[in-house]
Formats: sequence, structure tokens, C-alpha cells
Amino acid sequence: MKNPIKLAILITTCYAIFIAPSSASAQQNDSITADQFLQQASISGINEVSMGNLGLKRAQDSKIKDYAQVILNDHMVINAEIKALAKRKNIKLPDSMSIPINSMQTRVDTALSSPSVKQADTSTNKTIVADSVEANFDSGYMQMMIKDHQKAIDLFTQGSQNKDPDIQTFCLKYLPVLKRHLDDAASISKEMPLKK
Repeated sequence: MKNPIKLAILITTCYAIFIAPSSASAQQNDSITADQFLQQASISGINEVSMGNLGLKRAQDSKIKDYAQVILNDHMVINAEIKALAKRKNIKLPDSMSIPINSMQTRVDTALSSPSVKQADTSTNKTIVADSVEANFDSGYMQMMIKDHQKAIDLFTQGSQNKDPDIQTFCLKYLPVLKRHLDDAASISKEMPLKK
């Protein structure tokens, strides 16, 4: 009985001496560097521009089209500032051609071009796209916007704590814009029940 108790004490002591301090220092060093921030913000911004274009192209609801236009406009401005800031700091950003396409865009474009999704309506000579693709696009798009902007807000919040004052200023300037995008997406999403 005494051996298991001694073993438990030994494990607890080792944890307190060796593991706990290193995990505390890992939390302190968990800040994002200027390079990491600008690279991740660039990827996020490029994806948002793509999603803005996708929303303009595929959304059925006019509110969502308007939202997509705001996303496109705002993120083009943010992306231009990211590029300028990276250039001033000699930080190489990822090439937009090397960034993976957003999975939602891939799913929608693939589904809409698939011959199995389209059915011919012989009475009107029209092609009907299956409801599961376009009918649910608006709702899925807004859910994607919510997730994307939650991630962007987390990234910009980390960036706002960076030691580099230019990164801090940039993040603090655009955090309210990203929060507005998130709030608008959540509001529109509540009005857009999933269609069946």
C-alpha cells in the first residue's frame, strides 16, 4: 500500500518541478510573431475575398448578396493594408495561387457542375438544379461566414497583443470591422432557416 502512495507523491512532485513550469512558459510564449500574423491574416483575407465573390455569385437572398459585397469590399481594403505592411517589414506573404480553395466553394462548384445533380424538365426545357445544392447555399454560406470571422477575430486579437506596434495598430483598427461582420452574419443567419 505504501508503494503506490510513494509513487503518486513522486509523480506529483515531478509534475510540479518539471512539467508545470514548462507549460506555464509555453502559455507565455504562445504569442504570434509578426510574420505568422501577416501570413495567416493574408490567407484569411484572400479566402474572404473568394467567399465574397462566391456569395455574390450563388446567394439567392438579397441580404446575403449585400453582405457578400460588404465582405468583398472590406477584405480587399484589409488585404491591401496587409500587403503594404508586409512589404514595409520585408515579410514574404503566401502566393494567392498556393492557398487552398475554400471547401465550400469547391463543394458548390463541383455539385453544380455534376451531371447527376441536374435534371431536365422536359415540359419547360429548363434544367433544374437539385434543391440540396442551391436551396441550402444561403444558410451554409452564412454559417461559414460566422466560423471564418470567429477565427479571424481570434487571430486579430492575438495580433493586437504583438510586441510590434504596427501589428497592434493594424489589428486594433480592423477588429471592430471583423466583429461587425460576425454580428451581421449571426443576425442574417437567424433570419435564414435551413431549407429542406
